[in-house]
Amino acid sequence: MPIKSTVARVLDRATRGESILLSAQIERVDIKTMVTVDAHFDGKPVCPVVIDYIIDGVAVQWMDSNVPSSIAMQRAESLASALLIPLCVIHNQGWQEVSKLTPSLS
Repeated sequence: MPIKSTVARVLDRATRGESILLSAQIERVDIKTMVTVDAHFDGKPVCPVVIDYIIDGVAVQWMDSNVPSSIAMQRAESLASALLIPLCVIHNQGWQEVSKLTPSLS
């Protein structure tokens, strides 16, 4: 699922050190901070997870710069597979979508 251009612009600004809250306001997108959502496994909720931001329906997490990037990306991919919404991560080189949305189970 491609990220909307307004959300991408907010994330671009955040990687340049601008306020993510102000950027969301400028782009007129909905933003929530420190949101608790359910992580899912096999289509069932298993535990709550706190997400840094939800921007217009997209989960956004900051990568920990003290953790090697390969490990941080593995963590992000694991989180993405457990969320029912798209996930983007912000890191020192920029941002990227790591969504792994699975088809809903019927």
